[in-house]
Amino acid sequence: KSEDLQNQSIARAEQALQGRTSGVQVIQNSGAPGANMNIRIRGYGSNLSSEPIYIVNGTKVSNLSSIDPNDIENIEVLKDAASAAIYGAEGANGVVIVSTKSGGNKGKGIINYEYQYSIQNLARKVDVLNAADFKTYMTEAGTLPTSALSDPYDTDWQDEIFEPAPTNKHYISFTGGGERGSFMMSASLLDQDGVVKGDKDKYKRYTFTFNSDYKLNDWT
Repeated sequence: KSEDLQNQSIARAEQALQGRTSGVQVIQNSGAPGANMNIRIRGYGSNLSSEPIYIVNGTKVSNLSSIDPNDIENIEVLKDAASAAIYGAEGANGVVIVSTKSGGNKGKGIINYEYQYSIQNLARKVDVLNAADFKTYMTEAGTLPTSALSDPYDTDWQDEIFEPAPTNKHYISFTGGGERGSFMMSASLLDQDGVVKGDKDKYKRYTFTFNSDYKLNDWT
């Protein structure tokens, strides 16, 4: 439920399922910013794809990348016979059902703003020799060129390639309602940097959500 997602530093809806549902694996194949995540509910299937079906507010979608975690009201996972009974063979890999938040209380508008900041760091570096130790090792092995003895450089290329990567996330929503209906509007900006230096290792996501229920007539 939405209460379980509060105070979590997550950027994608799939991350909300990590470590929370038995028999469900959430796999990230790449550390690049904005990289897709794979959900495996019943292991790997043989029907051309192992991806489950994603249903958002009753509509089938290809993935959950366009949903901000703050908009989620609840997530349900159907597996085993439950998914097959409703979706047939297409649900053999399971079903992920997402419901987003709806409008607020009657006559009361609520504005909510959230800001999230986090930093990613390289988990560990490969332990390598510095320049002096490398020269000593290669000299003892008899393979160090004479020209390398006067080389003044001692560069740790891991420090030159990787850096701490900040992530900024802004989220604002407005909910309200009246006698005949309710609405919820939200917008978010995710600005995620990668641990590799440079402008190519960045990801930005803009989302806008609008949910509304309105009673047209007294008999509807």
